[in-house]
Amino acid sequence: MAADMILFVIAGLAFCAGVGLTVFGATDLAAQRGELLRRLGVSSHAGVAASAAPLILEDPRGRTLERLLRPGEEKELSRARRRLRRAGYRGSSTVRLYYTYKWAIATVGVVAASLMLPGLLAGIGNLIAIPAYVLALLASMFAVDLWIDRRIAWRKSQIENGLPEALDLLLVCLEAGHGLDQAFLRVSREMKRSNATLAEELSVLVAELAVGKARADALNDLADRSAVPGIVSLATVIKQADRFGVSIADTLRLYAREMRARRFVKAEERANLMPVKLAVTMVLLTIYPLLMIIVGPAFIQLMRMLTRA
Repeated sequence: MAADMILFVIAGLAFCAGVGLTVFGATDLAAQRGELLRRLGVSSHAGVAASAAPLILEDPRGRTLERLLRPGEEKELSRARRRLRRAGYRGSSTVRLYYTYKWAIATVGVVAASLMLPGLLAGIGNLIAIPAYVLALLASMFAVDLWIDRRIAWRKSQIENGLPEALDLLLVCLEAGHGLDQAFLRVSREMKRSNATLAEELSVLVAELAVGKARADALNDLADRSAVPGIVSLATVIKQADRFGVSIADTLRLYAREMRARRFVKAEERANLMPVKLAVTMVLLTIYPLLMIIVGPAFIQLMRMLTRA
């Protein structure tokens, strides 16, 4: 009885937390949408919800609950914001929505465990129930983090695959007489169909340069957002070329040649690993089934003889 009461309290707290943060995230989105429509001068029926949203967001009780469910340290918040930028999620409410989805999915996991585990553990007892609930809660909470990590890895692979072509296009634009900022703009437009991820990052770089941000700072932000070694090296090469007055076109030509050689080496490494992967696959999918087919009937006959004796 005590274990059931503890599990009920845990489920209730997680449910209240998830619902609260879900409401805060939804009202924050409504407020931002209403503010955008107001700036554009568009009238909409969503204006009532948008005007009511700040009242909910500024509620002291809501702020207290949000501080309890979200880390208060600026270091943790900046780390989460950085991971979300690398995953492609930007905006002022990304951190809030991140913790909203995290607690909402955790709530769903706890509720699902509350509905399923009692029937599964009826014959075992309540000794495993509390650890099972804790594991379900942790798995539900880390589901969002796993999604973010997978998206970061996918974006990094997309940027790495499209970087050699982008360097070639950038070099062509520079040799055609474009400036570096204009060359980045042209490459971002041309890469939209072939590699939308890299084109998006270059578009952000062009926007930062257009509003007057220093080129070195914009390149550092690009390297931090992408977390790709090739982009980090490209930013370093361009900053050094600007600093020492070297021709950027010649520097990019050498760097593009190095990137193509590095890409060829990676392709060779993958090709050299192919026989090993094929050997493992053949062992797992060919030899063991063949042994089962050959030895299986003899083993069955031996077991029948032993049971008769």
